[in-house]
Amino acid sequence: MARTDRIKARAGAALLAFYVIMLTLVGCSSSSPPPDKTVSSASFALTFRTEPGKETHWCQYLRLPKGVSDEVMLTGYRWKMESMHHWTIYRATPDVPQDVPTDQPFDCFAPGAADYMQAAALTQEFMPESQMSFASGAGFALESGGLVVFQAHTVNATDKPIEPTISFELDFADPAEVPNRLGLIQFYDPYIVVPPHEEATARMRCEVPRDLTLIRRWGHMHAHGVEANVFLDPPGGPAGTTPIASVTNWEDPPILLDTLELPKGSQVRMECKYLGRDKLILQGPDKLDNEMCMFIGYYYPELAPEEGKTDFENCIWGDWYGTGTQTCKDLLACIQSCPQGEAPVVANTKVAVGPCWQQCVVDSCPSATTAFSGLRSCIESNCASECASFGEVCSSCVSSSCLSEYATCQTAACE
Repeated sequence: MARTDRIKARAGAALLAFYVIMLTLVGCSSSSPPPDKTVSSASFALTFRTEPGKETHWCQYLRLPKGVSDEVMLTGYRWKMESMHHWTIYRATPDVPQDVPTDQPFDCFAPGAADYMQAAALTQEFMPESQMSFASGAGFALESGGLVVFQAHTVNATDKPIEPTISFELDFADPAEVPNRLGLIQFYDPYIVVPPHEEATARMRCEVPRDLTLIRRWGHMHAHGVEANVFLDPPGGPAGTTPIASVTNWEDPPILLDTLELPKGSQVRMECKYLGRDKLILQGPDKLDNEMCMFIGYYYPELAPEEGKTDFENCIWGDWYGTGTQTCKDLLACIQSCPQGEAPVVANTKVAVGPCWQQCVVDSCPSATTAFSGLRSCIESNCASECASFGEVCSSCVSSSCLSEYATCQTAACE
């Protein structure tokens, strides 16, 4: 081979190698792009259908964007809706199946439909078009790539089907840029009894475990609700008399956005009033056949699990429930006569409690449930399996592990 030909051959081989290397590099770059460190937003557009003369609550699972960390921080949102009364977003429960359809609306109140939906809404908006930004440096930590539940409340008063629509965008920030992690207060009264054609009241009180700041708050009732007021009782001081949140229209609760400080040791006290109709109404999820008495709020700094985050946010060990005259001793005797399996069960921010238990607690005086709550907390911690049903085994465990709390309940008088 001539010298010139050998040079051309080497040059061709070098050029071929260069192209192979470049193609390899380009292929690696396109198949494995560097992960985006932040997820700035996610947009959704949803359409539902409501038949003539119908009221609906449509729900739909939505998948959040996937970031490089385990969390995305929700810092605000904007929306535009048509033919909707209001919309909300709920956290999904930890046990939600990850393969649930995210493109199929379903009736929120169908049997079992709300099993994977937490009790309190992260958002609740009534305006046709607006936006919301949380306080500077504040946001909710949501699971990266996780699921939430969207709910649309629609009312069709026409004689033709309507197709309510909404487009909305969720704003996210890097967790490192959000120093004030928000927690979600969802105080829920598990004991509500509304007799037919009578007035009724539900009460509840929850202690604040450390200094906290509220940036958004509102109350919640169902269709039998007439009025709800929430008060802040300072630590060691007289009970508050000016509500920090009020509701007189259960369908349109005012959402307050001013900042409110909750001092450590203060008590958040709720009082909801109802008017009965044609049948007995108890606490539960159905907006027509059950009632609720809730206080919902965004707060920071978010409590850590070891600080009792779950117990506080759901007010698991609240008190001041009763509106009657029975003492703690009477209350204990009353629940011992209830059918087995009626005791409160708390799971995924929801409370299931039998009708007999609800009636017993409502018939007690407010201070009776303070002593009772202490006894019940001790039993849950030390005698849960022994007291799954009342009897000698339960009594023996209570005598050995909760004797002081039992004695307090037996001697406590109504204040």
